[in-house]
Amino acid sequence: MHAILQGYQRKFRANGGRIRFDANVVAIKPSSAGWEVRLEQDESIQTSKIVNAAGAWADQIAFAANLKGLGLQPKRRTACLLKPKPEWGIQSWPMVIDIDETVYFKHESGQLMVSPADETNSPPCDAQPEELDVAIAIDRYQRLIDHGSATPSHTWAGLRTFAPDRTFVVGPDPRADGFFWLAGQGGYGVQSAPALARLATQLVLGKPTSEAVKPVLNRILLIACYDLDEKNINGASGEIGQSIKSSAGSRSFRRVVSDAW
Repeated sequence: MHAILQGYQRKFRANGGRIRFDANVVAIKPSSAGWEVRLEQDESIQTSKIVNAAGAWADQIAFAANLKGLGLQPKRRTACLLKPKPEWGIQSWPMVIDIDETVYFKHESGQLMVSPADETNSPPCDAQPEELDVAIAIDRYQRLIDHGSATPSHTWAGLRTFAPDRTFVVGPDPRADGFFWLAGQGGYGVQSAPALARLATQLVLGKPTSEAVKPVLNRILLIACYDLDEKNINGASGEIGQSIKSSAGSRSFRRVVSDAW
């Protein structure tokens, strides 16, 4: 995965993109250019469009833009590496998941990566593994395989962020012109990234969407993520607008967010 991310970064920079670190967003306001993004360092950026791809912080970015969040919930996932017995030959092992999906393990750089498949609600943060979750992972693993001396050589945790209906959130926000979302990828961020990035690009640039994605477009468009009023529906335009109007009111299209958000 590290190699994939590095490849994306190189391509992004080669296309003229710039990655900023330590640039916390404190406010996002409409401006003559479209949007003004205020940073913690008392710096501002003017832009015509914003793509909210902030992962676990996506709702916080919406709040900064004075928009209601979508109820996106980060959930902690724990993993550890275990050294296998030399005679096992794990390079040829498949990924193993128990029937109840409470533990899985697979070959990872000469070791076995084990996870308890946990989904613990968490605030947006730099997630760290809990000792109890690591212990649970090893216990469940040892119930499936004879590895009494299993001691983790490395442990870590990450956040996987889900919308209330656990479906991707992609597309323009009908409440704010020029504000787009790419969030809620849950546990499928790496696998879905190429296709979702292509779709998001088409939506941001107003290009026709790929034929392959049209059957699921109404399920993942952000505009389906909360109750739309008649003004929002009628104000949509183009291919996206036609898709919205034809689907408005259908049960599969309505993705209601709790008032708590």
